[in-house]
Amino acid sequence: MESQKAEMAARVFELEKRISDSPDNPKLWVDLGNLYFDLDEHKKSIDAYRKALAINPNNPDIQPGDSFEAMKQRSTDQGYTFPYLLDVRQEVYPKFGATRTPHVFLLERSGGKYIVRYIGTIDDNYGDPDAVKTRYVENAVDALLEGRDIPMEITRAIGCSIKA
Repeated sequence: MESQKAEMAARVFELEKRISDSPDNPKLWVDLGNLYFDLDEHKKSIDAYRKALAINPNNPDIQPGDSFEAMKQRSTDQGYTFPYLLDVRQEVYPKFGATRTPHVFLLERSGGKYIVRYIGTIDDNYGDPDAVKTRYVENAVDALLEGRDIPMEITRAIGCSIKA
């Protein structure tokens, strides 16, 4: 038992090092969360899973403004603190059913699986952040963290159509 914990701790150390070298790799975060969970360090597991991830589904050949270089600049300009990835072959977004950018999917890990808890738009005013009255994603995240039901689980995604 003790050698198994030592082996797992070594794996955690290795993953943490790999994450520091490549913080935009979501698989590393998931693997780390799983290890923490296996080590019964649930708070760390929750912290590892409490990560935002943005995926750009647009084909840069069709939408040149969504090139990888433009995405990096947008990430810097907007101050993103989370990975912003490019769906290079446009394979990820159809699996979720995304039709717009942005189109939010809030996932919760439960019983070793991910369950979609919210689908839709970020808030009730796509065009004017100062006029927002309802923050759908923020409300859904708060509800999950507090163990409450999500007040509105589905909204209509508002934004530009995906350019695939």
